[in-house]
Amino acid sequence: MHVLLTFHFTVLSRVFFRADDLETSRQVLSGLLALDGRGLRDGLLTPWLWLALAFGLAYHFTPRAWAHERAYALFRRLPGPLLGLLFAALTLGLMHLMSGAPRAFIYFQF
Repeated sequence: MHVLLTFHFTVLSRVFFRADDLETSRQVLSGLLALDGRGLRDGLLTPWLWLALAFGLAYHFTPRAWAHERAYALFRRLPGPLLGLLFAALTLGLMHLMSGAPRAFIYFQF
């Protein structure tokens, strides 16, 4: 319980510390603490992020032998140009993942 209280005190005190005035900090806190019933703010999760979450869950729940032995053996047999194309697709996916969504940004003075 003390870890949870310390974390929340630290997070909430940063809002007051970084805001220009008390009214701005109240607006930020009301936005942070507002509940919409779903637990997610609109626009925070893009389709690329949903895809990354789905891939991570699928990887997490695959048997260890499939992911670490069979998939690795398949990966080692791929030709170099195909590996380059896969790397380019991965970096393109990361670029799409990191762009387009609003960032949670509470530090007004930086």
